[in-house]
Amino acid sequence: MFRPEYILNENIIIHYYYLPNTDEKNVNISNTFNFKKIKRADWYYLSQNPNAIPILEQNIEKINWFGLSWNPNAIHLLEQNMEKVNWNCLSENQNAIPLLEKNMDKISWVWLSGNPNAIHLLEQNMDKVYWPNLSHNPNAIHLLEQNMEKVDWRYCLYANPNAIHLFARLDTEKMRENCKTFARELAEYVFHPTRLLRLCDAYGLELEEYFECV
Repeated sequence: MFRPEYILNENIIIHYYYLPNTDEKNVNISNTFNFKKIKRADWYYLSQNPNAIPILEQNIEKINWFGLSWNPNAIHLLEQNMEKVNWNCLSENQNAIPLLEKNMDKISWVWLSGNPNAIHLLEQNMDKVYWPNLSHNPNAIHLLEQNMEKVDWRYCLYANPNAIHLFARLDTEKMRENCKTFARELAEYVFHPTRLLRLCDAYGLELEEYFECV
């Protein structure tokens, strides 16, 4: 996917990839670059950047509200501009649950179904769940296990890191059947009279005392 370059001044150009966008970098981009000198910027991408909040707060008129609705650190800006919120994007925003709970009629259940923090809302509205998106929701495993016939196996579930066991469910009955012979042989060995008497002699126990210990 093409990522835009940000022109900071006439001589300095920084590519999108070099904009810090994770907390791990602990970089305040408002101090790193003088964004007041931006002549051209893709505000759609910048509006999604969790670390760009100070810049966005100073450039409200340039915010792309579609992108901002995805931004997990922009909830306060969205609350102050509710008429500009994109509810499809916000429904996927993991930090927007309290805001969504106050506006249940505006929720996009298609996108909420993929939100890992929205499980309690989905459990209360199972008739509205969009199963392709729920199938890749890492926190929805118990719902998938309870509704195996609705799981979307084609292109979503393979991306769910917590659902691997659903691809090869254990056949416990077959396993138990296959182990019967081994279980019988093991019991015959463990409780063979010769072995029991040998252990009793080794530990100075009567047979009854030995059975009480095991």
